[in-house]
Amino acid sequence: MKWRKPPACDVGKRMLAHEERGSMGAFFSNLRIAARGLRNRPGMAAVAIVTLGLGIGANTAIFSVIDKNLIHPLPYTDSDRMLGLYTTFLPSGVPKDGFSPANYLDVAQQIKSLEAVAAISSRSVTLTGDGEPETILGYNVTSPFFRVLGVRPELGRILTPQDEESAGTRVVVLGHGIWKQRFGGRRDIIGKEILIAGASWQVVGVMPDGLGFPNDSGLWLPLHFPPALRVQRGNIYLSAAARLKPGATIEQARSELNSLGARLAKDYPGANAGLGLDAEPFADTVLGPARRRMEVLFAAVIFVTAVCCVNLVSVLLARANERSREIAIRTALGASRFTLVRQFLTESFVLVVLGSALAILLAVWAIPAILSVAPAELPRLRAVSLDGRVLWFTLIVSCAAVLITGLLPGLLASKENPERGLREGSRGAGTGARRRNLQDALVVAEVAVVLVLLVGSGLLIRSFQRLQSVNPGFRSEGLISWQLFLPSSRYSAAEAPVTLSRILEVARDLGDVRSAALVNPPPFAYTPMVNDADFYIEGRPESPPEQIPLTLRTRVSDGYFETMGIRLSAGRVIGPQDHEKASRVAVINETLQRRFFAGENPVGKRIRFGQSSPTHYEIVGVTADVHHNDLSQPVRPETYTPLAQDPIRGATLVARARNHAVALMPSLKQRIWEIDSQLPATFLAPMDRYLSQSLAPYRFLLILTTRFALLSLLLAAVGIYGVLTQTINSRRREMGVRLALGATQPQIRRRVTSQGAKLTVFGSMFGLIGALAGSQFLSTILYEVNAADPATYIAAVSLILVTTLIACFIPAVRASRTDPAIILREE
Repeated sequence: MKWRKPPACDVGKRMLAHEERGSMGAFFSNLRIAARGLRNRPGMAAVAIVTLGLGIGANTAIFSVIDKNLIHPLPYTDSDRMLGLYTTFLPSGVPKDGFSPANYLDVAQQIKSLEAVAAISSRSVTLTGDGEPETILGYNVTSPFFRVLGVRPELGRILTPQDEESAGTRVVVLGHGIWKQRFGGRRDIIGKEILIAGASWQVVGVMPDGLGFPNDSGLWLPLHFPPALRVQRGNIYLSAAARLKPGATIEQARSELNSLGARLAKDYPGANAGLGLDAEPFADTVLGPARRRMEVLFAAVIFVTAVCCVNLVSVLLARANERSREIAIRTALGASRFTLVRQFLTESFVLVVLGSALAILLAVWAIPAILSVAPAELPRLRAVSLDGRVLWFTLIVSCAAVLITGLLPGLLASKENPERGLREGSRGAGTGARRRNLQDALVVAEVAVVLVLLVGSGLLIRSFQRLQSVNPGFRSEGLISWQLFLPSSRYSAAEAPVTLSRILEVARDLGDVRSAALVNPPPFAYTPMVNDADFYIEGRPESPPEQIPLTLRTRVSDGYFETMGIRLSAGRVIGPQDHEKASRVAVINETLQRRFFAGENPVGKRIRFGQSSPTHYEIVGVTADVHHNDLSQPVRPETYTPLAQDPIRGATLVARARNHAVALMPSLKQRIWEIDSQLPATFLAPMDRYLSQSLAPYRFLLILTTRFALLSLLLAAVGIYGVLTQTINSRRREMGVRLALGATQPQIRRRVTSQGAKLTVFGSMFGLIGALAGSQFLSTILYEVNAADPATYIAAVSLILVTTLIACFIPAVRASRTDPAIILREE
């Protein structure tokens, strides 16, 4: 066979010619050679670029959300000095509860390490006047609120202590979003009167864009404490936030709060028994349960990026194997180790630059898609964008990818013995043992990482399935919910119940309405509402103050249980006979029955609400449990009382349609507006929508982690396919000899497949260990699913085994079809 001069000699000479040039000259020379090499291997280059684009693009898109909602969730000055304050109140059973006015005032006056303490009370406010009535989320706040945030208004001023002195002071500070949307961004809005719930309020300030708390489309009103309210300790309805004094620490504040809480529990045992006071960084208060979900999401996308880097290293190692003869010749001609490593880094640099460009394009598309499924609980969704911080992060990830994917193959290639490289390159005898072992180790690591992701997403899928199967306690199909608020500025205490009754009658008269009722608070309201009350069972000794039972008190009209489809367990439900002049009655849920009337029939027993109240309510029925606001939380004890016997200003209209709920909404809205055209329809929606919104945080995490897991599985399959293909190419002579000596095609296929299966099994073993350790991280957000759920692990391992076997099939078939005559002739 006539020997021909290998092209690698020319490459080696060209590289050596530039060895003595300056660093920039060498870099551009390497760049041209790298570009030419990639152009000659378009398939390999495309796989590498797409792999990097997917990995870095996913990282960039998710980091844009993480950055605004986990790393920097507070766009405030010295946000590390901001605290969220809360109480631990044993009777409520709530880990983090709110404040009563008197307890808040004691904290504001007595905690010396705090520079400012603000009380906050959320409320829904109705804007009327120009345009359709609109209900938005508003907050009553004390004047230190804006000092706590450390923000200045864009226009006008903030609230002052004088604004709190009188309940008749009607001034308002607008959020930037509502100022733009409702009032067209008019700069002359300061001093103007706007209609809130039919009353005139003077605009004194507009806050800057991106305030983020509670949101940019809210507004803030003064919080007034009349003398009678300032001494109340049992009325818990306030949230609190604070700012540390310069030099003070959160440990100091917590110590002071703990001491004050113990003192208040001792001084006021009737209302504060079991009370504790504590604080946390304000970022934790804002994020709440979303923090753990963001951490899980970030971990998932880092794993995907790791899989992408492993794939790229495998591709470059395969490329280095193909170039073993070239590298050997260059080494023999005097190329230094540094020169070889630099060439590999340059090739990796070209791939990463092209992959990063693709990643940014993918991120531009992916960010809106992610935000479209993101839950409203994330505090700064509007601020999420591909900004400078995100691009810097992309640059850092890209640099890391260059080093990881270029340095390792370069170092290994530069260590090869030139004599062995020439021998292996001429014979096609195979890959160096060191490289082959590294490639196998990379595949094992890749499988292990993918298995961790598959197990995590599998646990989330099972958890979400369990959550979706939870019975809310009522039939949501065909049900409409409309939260109605009748403002005191237009309705007196006597007029509001009458108007609500008229609204109910009008709704029931509609031909498309099967039944309708009123309730307060409703389950799964747009603005979550609870109304806890302490209760006492007649004939039983009173519990100690720290053990007084609480119940969610719900007021309903007749027909409520029939409209909602709530099952009756015993006795009867509230009906037309339970009018305002009838004796007081109550219906309890099964949870309250099990907890306080275990082994006895509660029907006929009597309870009262509030220690000093003389009014007793006879229990006339027991109904099935109904979830409020969150399907993942246990059902609380609940007591229903007739709305007619305890009239209130606001209620939610629930109506069951004869056909479709959405089709009923326009006619229902038109008829109600005939009674009061200023009632906003902001919170008019099918009950199914509210149920779906309650699952949005879980759905968001599930969708993204599942997609990342499937993406990583696909990348792992591509990686295994690439390793086996390269291995077969490097062992063509061995395959030819085996076939020439009598090996059958099935034997060759089994041999190749067993190699991929062996790597998958080893990877799965390590992956199971990692999954068991990492799944504990998920345990706090799983619902009725064990973090070590065997079915999930079996399914994940089975999926990755099937996927890798499929990835092994094509290389195995290709190897079995090798023509030994052609291979031996080549040698």
